[in-house]
Amino acid sequence: MDWASNLFVILLMTDIAGTIFFLIGRLLSRLAKYDVVFLRFLTKATLFAYLVPFVYMTLYLGKRFGMIGIESDINLFYVTSLTLEVNIVLGCVWTGLFLVLLISKLQERYDLAVQCRGNIPEEDENILRVFEDVCADLGISGKVSLCRNDLMGVACFTYHHGPVVILPFEQYTEKEAEIIFYHELCHYLNKDLYLKTIGCIAALLHVFNPAVHILMDEMGMLCERYCDRAACKKGENRFTEQEYFQVLLNLRVDSGRRDRYQLLAFADSRSDCERRTEYMDKYHTKGGLKKGMAVTLAACFLLGSSITSLAAGDGVTEVYDELAKYTSVKEPMGAEEEGAFTEDISDEEAVQLLAQELGIDPDKIVMTDDNLDIAPYSDLDMIHIIWTIPADTVYMSTGYRAEIGERDHLYVFGTPTDVEYEIGIKDPKAHMWYAEGSGVVEGVFYVTIKGRHYFYVYNRSEDTVLHVDAFIDRKSRAEVEAEGGDDGEGDEDGEGAGDEGEGGE
Repeated sequence: MDWASNLFVILLMTDIAGTIFFLIGRLLSRLAKYDVVFLRFLTKATLFAYLVPFVYMTLYLGKRFGMIGIESDINLFYVTSLTLEVNIVLGCVWTGLFLVLLISKLQERYDLAVQCRGNIPEEDENILRVFEDVCADLGISGKVSLCRNDLMGVACFTYHHGPVVILPFEQYTEKEAEIIFYHELCHYLNKDLYLKTIGCIAALLHVFNPAVHILMDEMGMLCERYCDRAACKKGENRFTEQEYFQVLLNLRVDSGRRDRYQLLAFADSRSDCERRTEYMDKYHTKGGLKKGMAVTLAACFLLGSSITSLAAGDGVTEVYDELAKYTSVKEPMGAEEEGAFTEDISDEEAVQLLAQELGIDPDKIVMTDDNLDIAPYSDLDMIHIIWTIPADTVYMSTGYRAEIGERDHLYVFGTPTDVEYEIGIKDPKAHMWYAEGSGVVEGVFYVTIKGRHYFYVYNRSEDTVLHVDAFIDRKSRAEVEAEGGDDGEGDEDGEGAGDEGEGGE
């Protein structure tokens, strides 16, 4: 398996799946506009789709189940020269954007850590007593600390040497402090810190997808709405909703900048406070979804999004296969190109490339122990290979070293003589040189690329076993030049030299 190509596939598949979840979730959110619990579920499911490559795993397992007992690497996207170049360009663009956003996030986190170095423990006994009472009421006594910091413009919950609620140097009444603590500590109970961290990871991985960044922006307000409901419910015996939102409206952020790592700013502006107040008012007016309706919509969301994502992923692989076929190079024997050095490919890569170029399953390709390496060249350098090839199967030799200017003259005798088959040479690049026919098939191949080459025979019959006797006459560059380089030229169209019935003689 080409791990680099498959990592690119996994990223693409998860991006498609997450975007489909996001779009379908947007449609369903209109039905549950005032049910923050259901909206939070949609957000979590969408983040899951952006981070877990379930589409890739499903398509991979689908292929693997059909190949039980057969050792093979599975690569959903085959690589050709053009697609490899495209992947490199896209990979560089993605890496650049990823690093830019990562550095930005790390800088923000570092700035917050620097600010938090100014934290001092709360010294007001009344405020500290209120904090401890709220912690005891929520069952989290001793798990969260309380500090003051003159660099903070608004109360916030974050993580600095453990979970901490940070208050600015402002004077609060006990009622205001109580409401603030309920809200802040609900962020801790709801694990908003972890949810936003997961969202940040998704934004980094899918930095090029605007849907992820829209989701992240909306998730901030969603966390605040969810905490508003939770705080009002848990503190219903201590304050009314009117008192809660009046405190919210009185606590505004003076600076318009939002710190994405600061999990709570009560609101970034007065308009946000008003939107949250309006949400609670509409929720009480219209009510949330009934439990049965919420479960039904959740099931439909998961099922519909998953099926759509799988269909889209399968369509992408089909389109890519067509692109790979279109961009691969398959030339008749005798065609030549300018020679060049290239890196060797592994046997596994050769099998994958050959499968893509022939348009067959990689597990239908059998690599034998036959080796075509011959040194030194002599009059006895004719290689004889005998293969019995099942229907719709390819047999190929192991890779052999070839130098520019060498010539391989192939003579293949196939029986039964009415079975169509193809012979060829796979070079180190995304090229395949071939001849085809039935009975006796002959072809001449001149080496134009230095590196490992592979000889193969493809039995195209769907129901007949093919027996072949293959003779490969290898000549060095000096021998070819001595002969004039013109003996044994194949047909211009690359067809086999023999017609039906010739191989039976």
